[in-house]
Amino acid sequence: MRTVRLAACGSLLLGLLALGGCISETRYAAISEAYKGSPALRREEIRQCNLRDRASPIQREKLAVVMNLPPRSNPVPVLCRRMVESVASGRLSYEDYRTIRAGQITPKLIRILQGR
Repeated sequence: MRTVRLAACGSLLLGLLALGGCISETRYAAISEAYKGSPALRREEIRQCNLRDRASPIQREKLAVVMNLPPRSNPVPVLCRRMVESVASGRLSYEDYRTIRAGQITPKLIRILQGR
């Protein structure tokens, strides 16, 4: 059952953590550095991330559970903020990004999703 929940979260993450599609390590580093130095750019990426939301109600519900958010809340804005902030801070590395793009969920990603 837990695997099903995490798989639903993984597919949602792939859509939301697009960062312009598949990118090189150099481009990822540049994006991270730009986010780090520009709160306005982070806000814009979070806004764009929210606009890319194609999650079904069931995906949202499962993601809210994983993220420890209240039931029936929309976890997407929180997800977008946590992911963009983790890229900006360097907490989400390029290798982590590639792992997510490959559809894998890691303990580090779960910690980021849960805000810890």
